[in-house]
Amino acid sequence: MIIKELFESSKSKINGKYIHWILFSLILVIGIFARTWEFRTLPNGLLSDEASIGVDSYYIGKFGIDRNGVSFPMEFTAFGQEQNVLYGYLLVPFIEIGGLKADIIRLPMLIFAILTLPLLYFVARRVFDKQLGLLSMFFLAISPWHIMLARIALDQNLLPLVFTLGFAFILMAIKDNKWIIPSFILFALCFYIYGPSYFIVPFFLATSLFALIKKNLIRKKFMLIGTGCFGVLSIPIALFIIVNTFGLNSIHIGLVTIPRMPSQARFLSETGGLHSQLIPTLLGNLWTLLKLLMGQTDGLIYNAFEPYGYFYKVTFPIALIGMFLLWQQQKSENDAQKYMLFCWLSGCLIFGVLQPININRLNSIFIPLILCVALGVDWIGKNLKPLYIVAICGFLIAFISFTIDYHGQNYRTMADYKFHAGFLSAIQFASKVTDGQLCITDETDQPYIYVLFLEKPTPASYLSSVQYTTSTDELRHVESFLRYTFGRANCVNQPNTVYILRADEGEPKTGIKYSRNIYYDYYVYYPKP
Repeated sequence: MIIKELFESSKSKINGKYIHWILFSLILVIGIFARTWEFRTLPNGLLSDEASIGVDSYYIGKFGIDRNGVSFPMEFTAFGQEQNVLYGYLLVPFIEIGGLKADIIRLPMLIFAILTLPLLYFVARRVFDKQLGLLSMFFLAISPWHIMLARIALDQNLLPLVFTLGFAFILMAIKDNKWIIPSFILFALCFYIYGPSYFIVPFFLATSLFALIKKNLIRKKFMLIGTGCFGVLSIPIALFIIVNTFGLNSIHIGLVTIPRMPSQARFLSETGGLHSQLIPTLLGNLWTLLKLLMGQTDGLIYNAFEPYGYFYKVTFPIALIGMFLLWQQQKSENDAQKYMLFCWLSGCLIFGVLQPININRLNSIFIPLILCVALGVDWIGKNLKPLYIVAICGFLIAFISFTIDYHGQNYRTMADYKFHAGFLSAIQFASKVTDGQLCITDETDQPYIYVLFLEKPTPASYLSSVQYTTSTDELRHVESFLRYTFGRANCVNQPNTVYILRADEGEPKTGIKYSRNIYYDYYVYYPKP
């Protein structure tokens, strides 16, 4: 009888293990499918920031300078206000192999997003248990925010993966201290991904390390090595902040450049209100934060799609339950791992009060927020099991509905407009139909970057011919370079000029008869023979 009971118990454990990994594989397949289905065509077109990071990566790989002529910069000058460089440098080998194309510059983000799924499983399993690991991974797999993030090459969207990986290494360092070194390296690299990390990373490390040191979980030897690596890697970004805060000249260290931005750097412009109207600014930021977290949208079509939000609208109350449970557990259990997760979440929330945010700027909060949703749903399951089953089924139905709508015509129409679908094709056709001047609409955000994306002139030819508009905007706008002029008001009407205009701008009024090719919302007008 005893042998039979042991056999049955062992058999049950083996079956449970198989079921667990079957579910893991199924969730991973769902997550990969949601991110790769129609990857090359949804969204169609490119945002100007995507084109910008692609162009600078191409120039860095081919010439060792960005498009503004800066040698191996620690921040790209981009449109004048800075663009973070880590994703751009990671792109270089992809562009070398696959060329400067929309799907190629988006491919690394897709890969990193898929890798985040098993990574979150690992983190949740370490902090909580394997059941919560599966639940957290499932929620990330079906999260509209993360699915949409995987499909666009915005440099800041690399932050959730790198921060989560750094967090995972800290969890590993509790058992094997050597992992604190790669953890510190990754947290230092966050500074080269997005400006919000300037606050969130130091806050997280300062509060987390306090617990690790207090509990003697990390030996001084490894702590010192890790801190040293962090400090050395942080020097260039610290110099960048100093140079642009005090208006100093760019610093050149060999081939590497710490550039001074031609416009006010973004990290300065975002904190302007704190210097003049502290209390009203903080209250306004708090209200924006609450609206975003509860309403789950920031109005940007590439961050959230109505009515689904970043995670199906109704989930923030569940996240609040999870936050309360996390706070209780880390306090009562004196658990360093849960405490560190609470520090991560707290740092993001405090940042959301200090600066005006949207989903992009607060993207580092969504991993801990999803973990809190999983914790809240798990608590519901332990206390109201029928409601737990209903909740999981509800999430699956919501995911199916989101997938159908996201790939449907309504979203595609909105995305085509926002991502300037057809603009690259219009430029490509117009460039071939004439050897003369091209007049291109300035009703599209930074239209010159799309010409650079396609034409890829040498830095010397671009920099010697580029003319900027006199604009009060903090971003720099190009008026012309080589044979391309941007904005109808800036164009000289010559008989052989070809026009690329938005549909609502109408036909050029030059007295010349034109043929017309249509590319979504862009019309190419070229003289009839």
